[in-house]
This record gives sequence, C-alpha cells and structure tokens, in this order.
Amino acid sequence: MSRTLDRSQGKFEAMPVSDGAPIVESGSNADGEWTRWADGGLECTSNTTSVSRTHPIVFVSLISVSTAIGNDNLPRFVTYDNFTTTGIELRQWKSNGTGASENDVSYVAKGTWK
Repeated sequence: MSRTLDRSQGKFEAMPVSDGAPIVESGSNADGEWTRWADGGLECTSNTTSVSRTHPIVFVSLISVSTAIGNDNLPRFVTYDNFTTTGIELRQWKSNGTGASENDVSYVAKGTWK
C-alpha cells in the first residue's frame, strides 16, 4: 500500500512532516516499509529471518544500513553482504562464530529515490 501526496490536486494544505522533514510518500508491502522524503532521501525498514531480502522499494543510490537482532539473551551479531539498490543479504552469528538463523533481524537502509 502506498500513500502519495499531490499538492497539485489540492489534497493537502502542507506537506506532512516527520522530525522536521517533509514526507513525499510512505507505504508498505510484504518486504517492509518505506518513506520518501522531499529532499530525495529514502528510508526502508524490514524484519526478516531469511538471508536474502528484497527492499520494499528500489533505491537510486545507497548510503547506509543498520541492523539489529532479536533479544534472546544470547550474544549474537549480524553481518551483511550484497547491499544493492534492490536488496541485501543478512547473516546472523553466535559469539563463537557459528551461524544462527532462528532470530528476527531488523534492518534500516538509507539512500535516495531521486
């Protein structure tokens, strides 16, 4: 589902704002959620247990990614590979270096949409 705001159609008095920045569009699908900002910024968020993940919307360029892992009181960390404009590969690791896949991983990808 996507919500696009169109000033030319007179659908709003002023652009909606989050943390002082105007939002152009926000939405969600099976791959996660996204927000497009008026300055060209794009932020996508997603939770997954799978290794390969498609971003909920395509980026024009990428800036950064942040990850977090579900808390089960076990020392774990997340690495990522193949961070592209369309997706990312996430891997979970136990503190002893062995792979783990039973926890949800959250990520926030930031880049541009224009």
